[in-house]
Amino acid sequence: MSVVQGKFELAPGAVEMIEEQVASLADVQWTVWEDRLAGRVWVTGYFNSRDEAEAGCRRFVASIKPEWMTREADWRELADADWADLLLVRRTAKG
Repeated sequence: MSVVQGKFELAPGAVEMIEEQVASLADVQWTVWEDRLAGRVWVTGYFNSRDEAEAGCRRFVASIKPEWMTREADWRELADADWADLLLVRRTAKG
């Protein structure tokens, strides 16, 4: 089973408001990633299918101000191997 990752970049000045919006959309699996050194913010969501991901993205984008969007969503299907590799890296890092 694969997972679809949706990721898009948002305006860094709106990060607190974006975090509040993500919290209010409890039905969707969104995460806010902020790189303060680079001055960039991304919202990433994980879904069971491309259709579910696109619907979730539409709901999220409709709930934020248009000027917060800096790029269109980028979709990527993550194969099972991607998740297995991630777990291996985490276990190795813990020692």
